[in-house]
Amino acid sequence: MLSILTARTQANAESFRRMCDRTGYDPARAGEHPLAFALAARRCVFCRRTEACRVYLETPGDEAPDFCPNAFFFETRGEI
Repeated sequence: MLSILTARTQANAESFRRMCDRTGYDPARAGEHPLAFALAARRCVFCRRTEACRVYLETPGDEAPDFCPNAFFFETRGEI
């Protein structure tokens, strides 16, 4: 069970990094809005849409999908 949780957490963390790249959010700016960044990272790590996100990230584009709980975060580049 722990290995499944660890694998999903790692996959979601990687998806968060890829979504940052895709939407133009620079994680180096996390210090400007640390709580917003921490909440976004947490939402992503615990998101249950792992497979949908993985599929979405394999398509071209520069926005977060509507199903993403962090869509607003990425849309505003973390300035919420």
